[in-house]
Amino acid sequence: MNKVILRAPVLSQSGYGEHARFVLRSLRSQPDKFDVYIVNINWGQTSWLWEDNEERQWIDDLLKKTQAYISSGQPQFDISIQVTIPNEWEKLAPVNIGVTAGIEVDRISPVWIEKSQLMDKIIVPSTFSKDGFDKTSYQVKNNETGQTMDDWKNTTPVEVVPYPVKVIESDQDFKLDLKTDFNFLTMAQWGPRKNVDALIKWFIDEFHDDESVGLVIKTSEKNNSIIDRTMVLEKVTNFIKTNYPDKKCKIYIVHGYLTEPQVKAMFRDERIKAFCTTTHGEGWGLPMYDAAIEGMPVIAAEWSAYKDFMTMPVTKNGKTKDKFMGLKVEYDVAKVGPESVWQGVIEEGSAWCFPKEFSFKYSLRKLYNNYGTYKKRATQLQKHVCEKYEQQKVYDQMTGVFSEYCVDSDSWLQEIEGIVKEYE
Repeated sequence: MNKVILRAPVLSQSGYGEHARFVLRSLRSQPDKFDVYIVNINWGQTSWLWEDNEERQWIDDLLKKTQAYISSGQPQFDISIQVTIPNEWEKLAPVNIGVTAGIEVDRISPVWIEKSQLMDKIIVPSTFSKDGFDKTSYQVKNNETGQTMDDWKNTTPVEVVPYPVKVIESDQDFKLDLKTDFNFLTMAQWGPRKNVDALIKWFIDEFHDDESVGLVIKTSEKNNSIIDRTMVLEKVTNFIKTNYPDKKCKIYIVHGYLTEPQVKAMFRDERIKAFCTTTHGEGWGLPMYDAAIEGMPVIAAEWSAYKDFMTMPVTKNGKTKDKFMGLKVEYDVAKVGPESVWQGVIEEGSAWCFPKEFSFKYSLRKLYNNYGTYKKRATQLQKHVCEKYEQQKVYDQMTGVFSEYCVDSDSWLQEIEGIVKEYE
């Protein structure tokens, strides 16, 4: 059995936290092959999980086991798996595997290329993220020799392992207080990349005088605290009072931690008809993925990682072509603004998607007027997604990557015995 150390934000209420738990569940699916230990790390200022369920108890047991093993002397591991941004990757074991959502822009940072050299394998969830590692190159100069390299890039192999479709029952007791029967939903952390402020403005512009339509926004700025909730509510309230004091359409803010069954209940609420986003880019896009899994129509630009699961083969007139199954929003690809530059992650000069206002509004109205058509298309995508990303299938894909680096003790012993026998 191989000793595996997982360094990841396994307790974080974030996308990276969910990514970490996905890796952990994959390892758990093969207990005869992996002896798992955990080093939990923070992810920004996000809150931690609080449920006292079986999985949380199991994670806590692994944390205690790790602490005892590390305290016993000089712990040794066969494989390290590090789920975080590449800036934090380190050599922790003979074999090191970096797992990251990748980047939302058109290139990775030079820091990521440097850190990638420490890994034996990189795992990302999407072809968009893989392209960032495989296609980014820089011109660099060796300060000692003065020699210039025109094509300095990542050379570590990168493999795509997508997220699985989790089977979750909805919480029948969870209900939102909605006064409208036709509602759009968006879920995003409030910040420059998600572009939520533009979404709110464009939605109100389009449905300003329609009191039968609403927008449900599940959001936070940093975490699920009361202070954060107050800041978000004040921001939205002040914006509406200043710019749209006489609007008739409804805006609903959902803040705070929701359990997975509660999230499922929200997506399955018959009053919530569609998911919409004005994001500049995604490394995967978990909320949109949930919408696809639930057969909910999606409005989004056809750009970045979520194209993987929003696209499926469609046969028409005897010809089969890949088709983006959401309502497409036109967009430009342009450089990120200075407020979005994150040194070592999102570099100055990087580019991402800028959805176009008129196109987003047009798609909102088009879906509202032709809901049945796009609901049927979303149901087609739902079937495709649930088959392609079936949970155990993806777990096996993830552990298959890890298994490439496992030491099979039985095979090793057989090989030694064969050599001894041949020598004799």
